[in-house]
Amino acid sequence: MASGEASVSSITTFDERSQIGNLTGAESSPLVPDADFWYPDGTVVLLARTKVAFRVHKGILADHSTVFCDLFAVAQPQGEERYAECPTVNLTDAPGEVKYLLKVLYRPRRYYMPDQRVSFAMVAALLRLGHKYAIDDFVSSTLSRLATCFSSSFETYYASITTEGSPDMTCIPEDAITAVNLARLVGEDASMILPSALYTCCQLPSSTLTRGVISEDGDVQKLSDADLDLCIDARVRLSALALASAVQRCQFRSDQPNDQGTEREGSARCMQAFCAPYLAAAASRVLAGTLGLPNPTGALDSLDWFVADSTRGGLLCRVCAESIREKDKEERLRIWKMLPRILGLQVKEWSTADQRKI
Repeated sequence: MASGEASVSSITTFDERSQIGNLTGAESSPLVPDADFWYPDGTVVLLARTKVAFRVHKGILADHSTVFCDLFAVAQPQGEERYAECPTVNLTDAPGEVKYLLKVLYRPRRYYMPDQRVSFAMVAALLRLGHKYAIDDFVSSTLSRLATCFSSSFETYYASITTEGSPDMTCIPEDAITAVNLARLVGEDASMILPSALYTCCQLPSSTLTRGVISEDGDVQKLSDADLDLCIDARVRLSALALASAVQRCQFRSDQPNDQGTEREGSARCMQAFCAPYLAAAASRVLAGTLGLPNPTGALDSLDWFVADSTRGGLLCRVCAESIREKDKEERLRIWKMLPRILGLQVKEWSTADQRKI
C-alpha cells in the first residue's frame, strides 16, 4: 500500500474490532484497538504504552522512518509476541501522539496540509516522534511551524503570543514549556526557538513553572532543573529591565534637539505645557510601583495602554503621545536583541536574525 490516504474499505468495522477487544498486553491489561487505525490487512500492531493497539502497515512506517525500517529488517525470533496474527512493537509513546503520527502518515491531505492551521499538540507530537524515529520531513516541517510562534522575529513572536498562535499553528503561553523541552531535545537545529520560548516561560505564574502543564494524554510537561534555574534568574533581570525601560520610555523628549544640537527633521514640539510634568510623575510612579504595569517581568510589553489612557484623558498631547510610541518600539526592539544574553543563552546569529521594526 502506498503512503497517503487509506481506503475506507480497508478499515475494520466496529463489530470486527469488538471481536479483538480482549487482547492483553505483557501485564495482562486489556488492550483497546484504536477506532481509526486498525486495518484488517495491517502487518504490524503498535502497542502504545500497552494500552492502545494500532494495526497498521510495516511498509508505510518503513518508507518514512529509518528506525522502523531497520527494526523490520531484523529477523524476528520464534515465539515472538503476536496479536491478531501480527508481530507487535511496544512503544513508550503516548497513544495520542502515536495517533497524530499515523494521521499524518496515512491521511496528510486531511490533517496536515501546508496551508492548514493545526494544533500545538499535533506539532509537538510530530516533532518529538519525528526526532525519535528519524522522520526528517516531520522534523523540518514542525520546526518551521514552531518558528511561526516562537520566532527570532519580534514582530512574528509578539503577534502570535497575543493572538493565541499563528496562521500555521494554535499556541498559548503555557505551550512554551513544551517548546523549550522540544528545542532542548532537537538541539542546534531548534536553537532559534529557545529564546522566545524561554522568555514566555518567564511570564508564566510560578506555580505553572514549578508544577508544569498537563498534555492531552495526561503527561506532565515540566522544565528541566537547569532551565527552571535559568527562568528564575532571568525573571530577576527582566523585572529590573522592565522598570528601567519603562522609565526610559516615559522620558519627555518631543522638544529636545538631536545630537547635533538642532531639531529633528520633521519633528514637532509639545502642544501643551503639562506634558513634561505629567511624564516626570509617570516615571516616578514606575519606580514606586504604582503606575500599574500589567506584568512585572514583561520587559517586552508595550506601553500603548498608558499612551491610550493618557491621551484619552487629555493628559498627553498628540506630539508627546507619538514620541512615546516611537520610544516604546525602540526600547522593545533593543531588549529583544539582547534576549539570549538576558536569559543566559548562547544563540548564534540571533543579532543578525530577522529583526524587523514593530
